[in-house]
Amino acid sequence: MNFPQRLQVYRKEMGLSQEALAEQLGVSRQSVSKWEQGSSFPETDKLIDLSSRMGLTLDELLRDGPAVPVTNTQTPLSSAPPDPARRWRITAGVLIAAVLFLLVMLLYPHPQTSETNALETAPENSESAVFHTDMLPLLREWFFDFARRYRLDYMPTFTLADGPPTDAAEYLYWVYAVNLDNWAEPTGTMTRAYVEETVQNNFGREPGTVLNIHRTVPKAWGYDPQTETYTAWPESLRDLPYYLLDNITLEDEIYTIRATQYHIPIGYPTAEEDEAYRQAVLTGNLSDVTPACTVTVRFYLSTFSFDQPRFLSCEVEWN
Repeated sequence: MNFPQRLQVYRKEMGLSQEALAEQLGVSRQSVSKWEQGSSFPETDKLIDLSSRMGLTLDELLRDGPAVPVTNTQTPLSSAPPDPARRWRITAGVLIAAVLFLLVMLLYPHPQTSETNALETAPENSESAVFHTDMLPLLREWFFDFARRYRLDYMPTFTLADGPPTDAAEYLYWVYAVNLDNWAEPTGTMTRAYVEETVQNNFGREPGTVLNIHRTVPKAWGYDPQTETYTAWPESLRDLPYYLLDNITLEDEIYTIRATQYHIPIGYPTAEEDEAYRQAVLTGNLSDVTPACTVTVRFYLSTFSFDQPRFLSCEVEWN
């Protein structure tokens, strides 16, 4: 039983029509119908919403095989309140990454002695299949949000052999960019301690191993050495990047992701324009965008903190 079949079975087990399920998820009945026909796939937030409301893990919801009995009888789907639209893109993008990568490990076999192309597809009855075609849009959507959450366009570049830089200046713009959601209006602050903690968590550099050259950067932020506080102006940053996932490999618990970053023909797009270009890139409609570079990033996920990637390398090939 594949995902479309399983969705239809679980929906009926919960005693819901397509219209009722669509209302609970905040989508149209046609969307639910297309999911059950296999002609389209739910967006990331809807997929997570479905698994939560049905009391199933993503593994149970997506995996081919016999249906898993619905066990969440305390909170029926019909009475569960709908979640805010696109909440995971805004507040928990990293958690999505963790869930999807855990799903990769649990759903599909990965040879641990050689790299496996996560975007290769094969017939469902083939032992060489790593992902079903349905997974590709989901993975690409996840990585688009992941790349924005972690501002790969500002990440310091370094190789796996050399390891992360020791110069704090290499990280300041990156920490500044990924911290934007925490800024107050019209300006915001971040502390020296926050900068060093972020570098330690995401790159493994202890504070004592990074050169402490915290400083003011004109037109970006000011630094007060007495209070060890940055005051920044977020509008000095570049537009959010647009990425199309090319492939994922897994070897010895290290994920290697290769993706293409694209330029769009306008600067500072509106929310509507940004979403339009986002959908264009994700669906491969690249006629109005220009490839800028190819990024290869390696990282692993902490066993005890699945929402905390530790970056091992970031390499860029400019076009």
